[in-house]
Amino acid sequence: HIGVQFDRELVQVVSESSHKAVRDTQLAQDEAGWLRAQLEAEWCQGAARVELCAELEARLAEARAALGREREERGRLEGECASLEERSSLLEAKLEAVALSE
Repeated sequence: HIGVQFDRELVQVVSESSHKAVRDTQLAQDEAGWLRAQLEAEWCQGAARVELCAELEARLAEARAALGREREERGRLEGECASLEERSSLLEAKLEAVALSE
């Protein structure tokens, strides 16, 4: 009897240990899968952020280039305006001289 009882208890202990090992393995696999999914999500977010940064840098470069063109155009127009004002002043002076000589 003692041998049979011992065998039964041994089988039960081994069976319970086996089931626990299977459960623990499954839990570890589930956790590993969850961690893998989290890592992939973070990687995707990081990639999206890098892409957004590159897009913002490109927009900033375009804005700086547009500002440079605007400054150049403003400088050209200011020079043209000064030239026209000078010409206008000369024409007014000539007109006054003609009016005085009459």
